[in-house]
Amino acid sequence: MFSSKRPGRGAITVTSALVATALVAGTTSTTAFADTGSVGSGQATGRAGAGLRWVTLITGDRVGMDARDRVVSVERGEGREKVSVRSWTERGSTYAVPADAERLITAGKLDRRLFDVTALSSPGSRRAYRDGLKVIVEYEGASAAGARTGVRTDAELARTLPSINADAVTVPKQDAGGLWAVLTGAGAGAGAGGGSARAGGSAPGIERVWLDAVYTANLDTSVGRIGAPKAWRSGYDGKGVTIAVLDSGVDDTHPDLATQVIGAANFTSSPDTKDRHGHGTHIASIAAGTGAKSGGTYQGVAPGAKILNGKIMNDIGATESGTIAAVDWAVGRGADIVSMSFGSGDTPEVTPLEAHINRVSKEKGVLFTVSASNEGPTPGSVGSPGSAEAALTVGAVDDADRIAPFSSVGPLHDGAIKPDITAPGVGITAASAPGSHIAGQVGENPAGYFSIGGTSMAAPHVAGAAPRPKHPPPRGGGDTKDRKDPPPRGAGRAPRPLLAPFRPPGRHGAVPRPGARVPGPGRQQQPVPSPPQGRTFVNSPLSAGWFALTRHRSFDDRTGHLG
Repeated sequence: MFSSKRPGRGAITVTSALVATALVAGTTSTTAFADTGSVGSGQATGRAGAGLRWVTLITGDRVGMDARDRVVSVERGEGREKVSVRSWTERGSTYAVPADAERLITAGKLDRRLFDVTALSSPGSRRAYRDGLKVIVEYEGASAAGARTGVRTDAELARTLPSINADAVTVPKQDAGGLWAVLTGAGAGAGAGGGSARAGGSAPGIERVWLDAVYTANLDTSVGRIGAPKAWRSGYDGKGVTIAVLDSGVDDTHPDLATQVIGAANFTSSPDTKDRHGHGTHIASIAAGTGAKSGGTYQGVAPGAKILNGKIMNDIGATESGTIAAVDWAVGRGADIVSMSFGSGDTPEVTPLEAHINRVSKEKGVLFTVSASNEGPTPGSVGSPGSAEAALTVGAVDDADRIAPFSSVGPLHDGAIKPDITAPGVGITAASAPGSHIAGQVGENPAGYFSIGGTSMAAPHVAGAAPRPKHPPPRGGGDTKDRKDPPPRGAGRAPRPLLAPFRPPGRHGAVPRPGARVPGPGRQQQPVPSPPQGRTFVNSPLSAGWFALTRHRSFDDRTGHLG
């Protein structure tokens, strides 16, 4: 995808002309690119692109960017010499969109992230897409079978996604425009590079084309102290509940998790579900660790719950398609809750993973607890998939129940308020995967545990505390068969949650009272929405400690090192 320029392509350089109106709200300016004709030699191409970062678009066009993320040169794909290209900057990202792709974006057929050249040229994207751009192609209608065959002919199939009638594929670097021709229904006379989209639309059977985005763990530096097992003494420990942890894997040999993991599956290129990073084991321990190694000192929020280990992260993070497949697997295995402690920058569009979270939540009743991201206190910094409407999006608080400075805040692009709830995420001590990267970086203290923080750590607190038990303990003792179920909602009182609210003496608890206002960045304030009925947060007795951890960059799952 990021190979050097090849001769024989049409090269375009930026002119000083500016288009009067931008494509989207919030843009700075739109730059037009004038056709300078075909480049007949590698020398001419080299002069046009010396010192630039090059990104190959799904259309087969190549975009050259300078050190300030400005698009200064465009090399058109074969047969696309007359297709105009426009570039603009929005919310710190530069987009370069050919005219035929612009029509498809406007029609809702094409993901705009495919043209975010700032993101596509980042070091993480270079690693993630080193073998070619990864996309998700969604099919529809009677022509879907034929479209699927065409896509699989011109791209490498990574996985099928039956739940959304889609394929995750890798676009070959050598001929990105070939897939574009299939997706747009361009005829053979349009040239090998794909030509223009037929009648401005997609080919029959193609519903939409998305970037297969990459998500990374939401880690940050923190310290704090939280605690008190009152809810457990009342019998609310998560028994009968299954929590799917979609992360870097879970070490089921750790004493705290040895009896907790009831299923595992690998959705990465890694050879197994082993946690070489340490993030997933820590998350699982917060949600449902037994505390066996520490004699109960570092017990998780719901030690009676069981864990499904869905490994979605390796050296490039988690792909969107792999995460969708993991959600389907977890739901098929009976997950009541899906814990997601990862994210990427949010966009105005609803991504495939966000749409899938909304759909599965509505159709299956599964709860998704998702970290808000660690880009705070910048307004509008909540990441995806935490921006999904159905996600219970979790921000982080410190030991004094103050919003952690790294915790992302809203509003979303459409003005919606997120996160939905806050939980401890500063200096959380939980299980360590032996020999993992994080354990080597921050050290274990005590042995078998380490302390880290971030909204990643906040989300599993809510995952452990949110559900109601399938068989709650009786009131006042006795056998559960003698228990009287609470009346239905609206009949005088709400059903009891799995974990009753608990606030240790001298503290106000992690969740502000409904309707309270929490100070945001600067003078802005955000109303705190009431937690959904039946989803009550409780503090966990996990302790904390100092640590030093840099933001997650890229983790090599084979060697256990950051890239």
